[in-house]
Amino acid sequence: MSYNYYSIEEKNNIKYIRFLDYNLISIVQSYFPNVDLFRNAVLPAKNLLSVLNNLKKNYGSYFPGLINWIEEQYKDEIKIIRIITEKGFIEFDNLPLLFPIGQYVHSKYDGTIIGEKVTGAEIKVYAKSGNEYFEISIEAIGSDGCSLIRTSYTYTINFWKGLRKIDKLPVIPLLKEDEIYNKLV
Repeated sequence: MSYNYYSIEEKNNIKYIRFLDYNLISIVQSYFPNVDLFRNAVLPAKNLLSVLNNLKKNYGSYFPGLINWIEEQYKDEIKIIRIITEKGFIEFDNLPLLFPIGQYVHSKYDGTIIGEKVTGAEIKVYAKSGNEYFEISIEAIGSDGCSLIRTSYTYTINFWKGLRKIDKLPVIPLLKEDEIYNKLV
């Protein structure tokens, strides 16, 4: 299956998207700064789930085929994930859906709850062991009492099998319904 600006490839039962259009490469590169797409314009399709809402909102009219393909490819999975996450659980492979770019999250640092915003998220593989891990880049704005300080953090979540309680993750999505949402956002 090939389109003018991307193609779908499959290796070891994992679907990849090869970006063929320079404009699309530039756009996707902005969401994945740690990956050099100009050198190797390939990403696991599942990694695009973390930026799907942003792509749809900002570039939906430019690349509707790609966005429709991702939504169609993962529609059943997205429904199941919504049901599971409503019950407070998540599988490792579905972390990109839980932490889309722009999602507000919170974590504990030295016993203090910190509100943060996701700036990047992707599943990666350790080079030596071949084990998967999920990396979340976040940004927090704090204060020293006189000025605001912008800080960046990276959280790593190692692969696990089965379901895990969301509130046991090192970073937890912050929903508008949460009591602490207005205090942290």
